[in-house]
Parts: sequence; structure tokens; C-alpha cells
Amino acid sequence: MSILYPIKSEIQSTIDSCSPGDMIYLPNEEIDFQIIVNKDCLLYGQGSGLNRTSIKPSDLSSLTNKSALIVENCSASISNIDIFNKNEQDHFGIYIKNSNSNISECSISAFSGIKIENCISSTIEDCSISDSKTGIEISNSYGL
Repeated sequence: MSILYPIKSEIQSTIDSCSPGDMIYLPNEEIDFQIIVNKDCLLYGQGSGLNRTSIKPSDLSSLTNKSALIVENCSASISNIDIFNKNEQDHFGIYIKNSNSNISECSISAFSGIKIENCISSTIEDCSISDSKTGIEISNSYGL
């Protein structure tokens, strides 16, 4: 297990190349692009209160999945991050698919908060969802 502190421009490549169990501490700043987690890792935002890591994609128009944070095909833990995605209808703050993941201590403000699809035993705890049409959407999942 490694503890990694990528700079903003290296976040996605750090996630893509991490080993199972690695802890990735995101920089305490606004991240203006979509993040995809497909490795068994811990993604942790730095800072606290109003001064902590935030994910706020500026343009998702060219992407098929327009979620700010995508967690798929892994067992990841996501914690201590503010997530914003107000772009358009069907844009989720967090999209979890085919994963057994844990989301904790996150604040989400998006057209739709969290979508969980085809998952077994994922958990969401101590999170807040605001300004969303849908809080949590669950499909084809159990053990939550």
C-alpha cells in the first residue's frame, strides 16, 4: 500500500496506475474535470469545512457519462470531498456502477445526487445531498 499526493494535473493518471489499497489524497483545491475511479483504492479529499477538496467539472458535454465522479468495477472508498455538477438533466454528482464502494463525509450538489447501478453492498454514510432533483437513485442493486 502506498500513500500518494498527486498534483491536480496528475490525479487521473495516479488513479489509473495505483495498486490495490493505495491511498490517494486529492489536493485541497477545485478540480474542474471528471474523475473516474476503477481501482480498489481510497480517494480522500484534503481540508475541512468550506475549505476542502471539491470536484466541479467545467465541461462534460463531450462525455457519454456526465457525472462529476464515476466509480466503476472496483471496491473504492471515497471520503471528504465536495462534489458539484449542475450542468444539465441526468448529470449525477456520483455514479457508482458494478462496484462495492463506500462513500462517506461527502457533500453533493448536482442535478441528481448519486446513482447506484448493479452494485452489491455499497455504503453511503455521513453525506449530504442538496439542490438536487433526485437524492439517491438505485437500480439493480442489493445489500445496500
